[in-house]
Amino acid sequence: MGETVNQNKQRNCGVVGNLLSSPNMADTVERVVLLAEIEKGLRSRVAGIDGWLAEIGSSCKTDQRHCEEGTVERAYWHYGYAVAIKDVLDLLQSAAMPIN
Repeated sequence: MGETVNQNKQRNCGVVGNLLSSPNMADTVERVVLLAEIEKGLRSRVAGIDGWLAEIGSSCKTDQRHCEEGTVERAYWHYGYAVAIKDVLDLLQSAAMPIN
């Protein structure tokens, strides 16, 4: 049988409580800072790409050729998207590794 809402809340609060009271709290804080840095870097990269697209007068947002089956743009879009996801996963993995 599944957990009740109260059991779920107690379990989750216990995990958070244990994490915050652990002797490795400094590691937790460092990981939060690292994740904030990763987010800042990703947002900066997005802003840079948006700026570059605006500068070159790209019509990507209106043409949407990546949505058309069989186009080179579609293949490049999916390739770029897959690479971006892998890069983010690598960043998240590096944030999950023990901090020395």
